Amino acid sequence: MAFNALPIFLDIPGTEPLARIMLTHLADLGLRLDVAAAAEADAPPELRLTAMMAALLTGIQADRQTHGLLSRDIGRLPAARRIDVKQRRRSLALSLAEPLRSAAPALRQRPQEAQVLAISLFAMASASAAWFRPDGVVDVAAYARTLARMALAAARDATRDATRDATGDATGGFRHRGSCLRG
Repeated sequence: MAFNALPIFLDIPGTEPLARIMLTHLADLGLRLDVAAAAEADAPPELRLTAMMAALLTGIQADRQTHGLLSRDIGRLPAARRIDVKQRRRSLALSLAEPLRSAAPALRQRPQEAQVLAISLFAMASASAAWFRPDGVVDVAAYARTLARMALAAARDATRDATRDATGDATGGFRHRGSCLRG
């Protein structure tokens, strides 16, 4: 489904084509995530998250140029379309929270931490569009495993922090007056 979006964007006046390109790319990534999650539905959370990350990275790499538009050119969209793109991107990021909660059940009681981890994981994958090359030293599968392991380690650390918080032995977790997560 990947295509080079920039020539289309430059040839058509207005921002609606740009919004459609971004939303189509995000829909493709969402489909890839859904297929990967369904294929590994009965697998342990580590394998499910790794499969989801591999699918996400493959989709990003298949259309790196369009993925770059999401951060570089989103400000060019009218407010309503910018909100549409941001909400779709956020929903994709939050789909990564389920395997994290499965791997570290204490995160079910701490939904903001699961969200922060999922959004951070999505951001790391998104940033790969700028520098990662699948034919380089590390392939997509290895990078997906690395990202999944990092996120799962953070999820498990949050679980340990939650246990210490409950006993008063240490401070941990995300402590803030307001939410760092925008709805």
